[in-house]
Amino acid sequence: MARETRTNAELSLKDLGFTGSGPFEALVVSHMDPTYMGGLKVNLLKKNSAGIISERVGNTIEVRYLSPFYGVTNLEHAKANEGYENTQKSYGMWFVPPDAGTRVLVIFAEGDISRGFWIGCVQDQYMNFMLPDSRASTSYTTQGLLVNYEGKSYLPASTTKRRKHKIQMIQHRMLNHITICLQTLCRHRAC
Repeated sequence: MARETRTNAELSLKDLGFTGSGPFEALVVSHMDPTYMGGLKVNLLKKNSAGIISERVGNTIEVRYLSPFYGVTNLEHAKANEGYENTQKSYGMWFVPPDAGTRVLVIFAEGDISRGFWIGCVQDQYMNFMLPDSRASTSYTTQGLLVNYEGKSYLPASTTKRRKHKIQMIQHRMLNHITICLQTLCRHRAC
């Protein structure tokens, strides 16, 4: 069975069996936006007849990134001179677009499928670990001491000087202990 390939302008939400403007759950097909503005290609998901499992509708829809905060400086303040300080600038919150296979929520302004926006990602259950996070592994951390592999500590900004000094002392002792262990090992193996 061949898939229909129509652009957003040729489709409507009614054609796909949806009413209203959303939010609707969708699955990311591609995040390769040629304009580098965070747009996605998604497949809308719809509950099956049993109402349990979400199924793809089958049409790929392009949706734009909707930032929670965004703006641009006034063009009137830009000057004809060269240099960054004389150009119009944008500001706001920019995030890395989600990978293909990620579920997102999408909305459509006034129910118009050609004015779709993705507004957030839907987390998969029990998949909330990210890097770097000490809770994912107990092999390289100790209780209450978060140290990366270069020996630098990850401490909250509110940590006192006394606590920093104590952690530096512990790190120093650990490095000395590792050095002694390596020297002993080399003696036994005739390094």
